[in-house]
Formats: sequence, C-alpha cells, structure tokens
Amino acid sequence: MKNQLGLFNVVDTELMAQITQDAEEGNALAEEHALDLAGQNLPKQKDPKRAFLGRLTAFFNKTVGKARAKHQSALSKWDMARAEQELNEKRERISKDVNEVNNALRLKKRDLEKWTSKGDLSPIEKEKRERRIKPYLFSAIVLDVAVSCTALMKMGYLFPIALGIGVVLGAIIYLLSDNFMAITGRFKRVLTRRLVGIGIFIGVFILFLIIGKLRSESITGSNIGSPLLFAFMNLFVFASIVAVTIVVKPTRAELKLIDQYKALKAEIKEAETKKQELDKELDHALAEFNTKKEEREKLMLYSKDCEALIVSYYESAVQTFISVNIQRRSDGVIPDMFSEDPPALTLHFTNQKSV
Repeated sequence: MKNQLGLFNVVDTELMAQITQDAEEGNALAEEHALDLAGQNLPKQKDPKRAFLGRLTAFFNKTVGKARAKHQSALSKWDMARAEQELNEKRERISKDVNEVNNALRLKKRDLEKWTSKGDLSPIEKEKRERRIKPYLFSAIVLDVAVSCTALMKMGYLFPIALGIGVVLGAIIYLLSDNFMAITGRFKRVLTRRLVGIGIFIGVFILFLIIGKLRSESITGSNIGSPLLFAFMNLFVFASIVAVTIVVKPTRAELKLIDQYKALKAEIKEAETKKQELDKELDHALAEFNTKKEEREKLMLYSKDCEALIVSYYESAVQTFISVNIQRRSDGVIPDMFSEDPPALTLHFTNQKSV
C-alpha cells in the first residue's frame, strides 16, 4: 500500500481499482456460471445454495482477503493495546515524578516562609533597602566628584586631570564607606575593629584636609575656605554615608543567609519548571495517544467500508446469477435457494470494534 498511514485521509486508489476489477470479473463469472447451469436446468427446486453459489462466494472471499491484507498491514502500525500500555506506564512514571516534585516544592516553600515571615528586619528586606538607598549614596559621591573637579579646575588643573583626580577621590570615599563593615569585620577582637575603624576615619580626614588646603588656596574670603572646616564637613558626609551603610548593608553572616535564600528561590523555580515540563510531557503523550486512536478509528472505518462495498458487489453478482439462470433455463422452475440469502462472505473488519 503506497499510503498506509494516510489511508484514512486519502482513498487507496490501487485497492479501489482492484475491487472494481474483481466486481466486473465476478459479475462475468456469475453470468457464465448461471448460463452453464441453466442449460442443465440447475439448480433443482430444493438444491442447497452453497452447492451452486460456492464459486461466487469463494471468488469474492479472495477480494475480501486482498483488502484485508492491505488494511491489516496498515492497522498493524497502530497497535492500540501496546500504545495504551505505554501511555499508562508513562502516566505512572510522570505521576510519580510530579509527586516527588510537589513534595520537594512543599518543603522548599515551607522553608521560604521562614524568610518572608520576618518582615523588614529580615536579611532579604535589608538587601532590598540597600539596593534602594545605594543610588542616593552614589549620587552624593557624584556630587562630591563634581565639586572636587570644579575646585581643581579653578586651581588651574585641566578638566581631564581635574575630573580624573575627582573620580579617584570619589571612588576611594565610596569604596571605603561601602566596605567599611567588611574591612573592620575581618578582625575578631572588638578593640581591633574599633582601632581599624578609627584609622580609616583618620586617614580619610587627612585626605580631606589636604584637599581642603588645596581648595582654600582658590576659595578665599569665606569661612568655607578653612581647610580644617572643609575637612570636618566632608568627614561628616563620609561618616553619614558610613552610618547609613552600617544600618542598611547586610553583614557577612546575613550575606550568607541571603545566598541561601537565593539558592532556595532558584531551587523552587527549577522545581516549578520541572513540574511544568512533566505536565507538558503528559499532555503530549495523551495527545499522541488520542491522535493514534483517532487515526486507527478512521482506518478501521475505511476497512469496514471496503468490505461493505465488496459485499454489495457480491450480492449484485448473485442477483445477476439468479436473473440469468431464471431467464435461460427451459423448465421454468425457480429454485427455493433463489429466495434465500446467499452464503455470507468471510469478513474480517465488519464485526470488529473500531478501536
């Protein structure tokens, strides 16, 4: 069969041509057989029908066999019992996997509730606050860079050099303030941490004092020109940034908790994605099975239609046999068998369930 799998969509022209040809030959055989028997005034009144219609029955049974061979070959591609077994096995496996994923999700979401139940004091919320405040702190540094750059240009520095120095100073201030807790937190003893913190403030103060002295040479006639006052003002800004950072920036221990939280969120997302994939796999398996079932149903219906067509040609040939025999016999007898149904063909698909 050229189109076995597409038989339910496109009529098998080769098979239909074969059935039509057999019908013509069967009709000719019926007429020839009827003439032979009519010359002998056969069949007799009470003769059994099989004795005289056996040739026609056998001929059309061969046609049924030809159609069966082709259809059976196509239908063997759609072993629904095996397909259903495979579907059930896949459904059972997917159901087991989904249950495992659901159990894992419940445990992970229960752990997640521990994080979300702490409100604004939780490390997660603290990290969020830090992200919200950081742009403002960075803006303050940018403003300081702009002021430093302007002052340096008034002292005669070219803009690229003034900008470069301002950026370096701003970066130092930003990095020191942003990492103040990380630097001091490296030391275990409280006294050591305090001494390191004081050292950082002294170093920054000296840096501001030097810059203030340079600025004071270009800004005269005002109190702001005092290097000491300028250094204290900038130290206050630096201390303010450090204080805000200490309040909003997570500690090292909190950062570890945040990493665990993010890992937990990633695991939950991965589990949910896995569940969606399993659901899609099951939907695909069901759709594939239903498609096979529908295709086999259509193929089975077509097979039954072919057998019904062969039966109609067979019955037409029988009527030809009866008509010719009655017309050509000389005794005028109409055998009883002519009023009976002809012997049934041996059909394969007609009495089967579609699926």
